[in-house]
Amino acid sequence: MSMLITTDPKEARRQVQRKLEAATDEEVGAVHRMLLEMEARRLADELGGEMQQDWDSGRITSVSIAEAILEHRHKHPYR
Repeated sequence: MSMLITTDPKEARRQVQRKLEAATDEEVGAVHRMLLEMEARRLADELGGEMQQDWDSGRITSVSIAEAILEHRHKHPYR
């Protein structure tokens, strides 16, 4: 399984597409799961940074969190 390593994103995209076209269903599933995990980690990192900024600025506090929980529970009571 030799794939030339390239720093050109366009060439890398072509190589990945060729590999995906030749991949088995199981391999495509594994690649899909990996991409979803990468996206989840990126979003978590972004959210984490923004959350920290909101904590630092005072937009998020223990009180605002408690109020948000109470509001959610009021709108969506447990059955």
